[in-house]
Amino acid sequence: VTPSVLIPRTSSQTLVEVAASMLNRGMGRVLDLGTGSGNLLLAILHSRPTLEGVGLDSSEAALDIARSNAYKILGEAHNASFVHGAFLDARALLAHHAPFSVAMYNPPYHTWKIAKESMGVVHSLL
Repeated sequence: VTPSVLIPRTSSQTLVEVAASMLNRGMGRVLDLGTGSGNLLLAILHSRPTLEGVGLDSSEAALDIARSNAYKILGEAHNASFVHGAFLDARALLAHHAPFSVAMYNPPYHTWKIAKESMGVVHSLL
């Protein structure tokens, strides 16, 4: 962990478990909004190697850590990609990746106003 990303919370494991339970065993695509270190996305992709995943974050420094973690956890030919951009621009930034089977959003620092606005963005990508 570096100052560029937050320390994963214990409750993050619950989010991973719920998201994984919503996915079938076959193919699918997972979206992690505000991916940070990529720990949520990478946990699912590690347990379900047939899935693909995309992490979005507004911090290039965080995405560098996520990319490094993907290589360490999933290997060189991993099935994760990471996109730099603002959360509320996710629809435009991720259009070529959609649709997603499940979307995760674990906002440790966003206001409820942003979280509420984001639900329309998330819905449009599923």
